[in-house]
Amino acid sequence: MPIPETDNIQFTRAEPDDAATLTEVAIRSFADQVAQYGRGPDGHDQVEQHLSFMQQALYYKICSDDQIIGGFCLIELAADHLELGINADTCKWAAPMRIQRPGFTRFCIGK
Repeated sequence: MPIPETDNIQFTRAEPDDAATLTEVAIRSFADQVAQYGRGPDGHDQVEQHLSFMQQALYYKICSDDQIIGGFCLIELAADHLELGINADTCKWAAPMRIQRPGFTRFCIGK
């Protein structure tokens, strides 16, 4: 899917009704990884896992003109650290990104 040419990109909390669509997006997002390595991230292709992400993390959907084009989770690693997990139709890069919460100064990408 090409990058949408719109100024109307929204990030909103994912809801259980979004799980099937987010699973489809994740399957497309990780198709190259599955083809190359024989598997993608655990559970990326299972609706139940996306529902679990919604319960265990801050799961957001990325929408363009009200169509889901991606998603990401903010996972709490410690009181001052979150990990960002990404899946998007337009993003072939899906490594963890760690973010320190406001009031802290460090930011790192990768493991």
